[in-house]
Amino acid sequence: MTESNNLGLVGIKLGMSRVFDQHGASIPVTAVYAQPNRVCQLKTTATDGYDAAQLAAGNQKPQRVSKALRGHYSRARVPLGRRLSEFRLSAAAKTRLGDAIGVNQFVEGQKVDLTGISKGRGFTGGIKRWNFASQDATHGNSVSHRHLGSTGQCQFPGRVFKGKKMPGHSGAARTTVLRLEVVEIDEKNNLLWIKGAVPGANGGWVIVRPSIKQTAAERDRSVKLREEKAKAKTEAKGDQPTEQDVEKTRAQQQESETQEDKASRNTKKESDKELASKGQKGREKAPAKKPASSTDTIDAARTQADASAKQTKTHQGQPKQTSAPKADEKPN
Repeated sequence: MTESNNLGLVGIKLGMSRVFDQHGASIPVTAVYAQPNRVCQLKTTATDGYDAAQLAAGNQKPQRVSKALRGHYSRARVPLGRRLSEFRLSAAAKTRLGDAIGVNQFVEGQKVDLTGISKGRGFTGGIKRWNFASQDATHGNSVSHRHLGSTGQCQFPGRVFKGKKMPGHSGAARTTVLRLEVVEIDEKNNLLWIKGAVPGANGGWVIVRPSIKQTAAERDRSVKLREEKAKAKTEAKGDQPTEQDVEKTRAQQQESETQEDKASRNTKKESDKELASKGQKGREKAPAKKPASSTDTIDAARTQADASAKQTKTHQGQPKQTSAPKADEKPN
């Protein structure tokens, strides 16, 4: 995550709640959900006349983004966003294209300014719109309890000046609240708990940025807390590999596996070739059997027939064996 004192964050207002401090006091807070914003464009003095960073917040479907914006996001190699916001930067800022800006760039106790679109009130009277005082509710006042009273002048100039505070449309305007305090930061859930009320309805977009009216002491304190936070995080990790290291090792393992697979395939091919060549050589050395001709088959049949005839003759020439007469029997 890139950290910069001038860079803000775009999030969504979720609603209000309360938290308790170490002394048990109740603090009203507003929850702001801020996913990591992506830097999709960097503007410089040489090309644009000023230094700024354009951030993309949220996620959007491709079919809901125009071709021009899709090309804009693809050049920066960042996912499609729902909202684009621009923040001025100093020339020495170390923000790079494609960086992710998260809630960890703020610290607890830091003063921030929040900008949003206020709730629309429709057509309202002067008392609600401009906080005027109402007229008497009794003592002869009738049907003008919440009226403004006189709005014009005498014969000269004889008109109402432009910009006079009168009834009209109220709300639905860009509003900024200054110097609100960051009470708590939830990096795991991308949440900022900010003390007080934030302009806008629940679910509306809000811009959180370091306060423009913070003192030098407050600025130094926030920078110091940010450095201590980063140092503690690195110490807690210790020698644990980062995500980039894990990705590198995975890529190396995949490359080694692919190389091993290629080597095994090559050796298998070579062994198959050797076996095939040996089989061909054995076939060449072995004498080929001559096919039996018709005369050979006829001769073999004749010899077999002669042998069987001789066996039958020998059986016919032998005398028959008669059984010897018994002793009790008398000859005829």
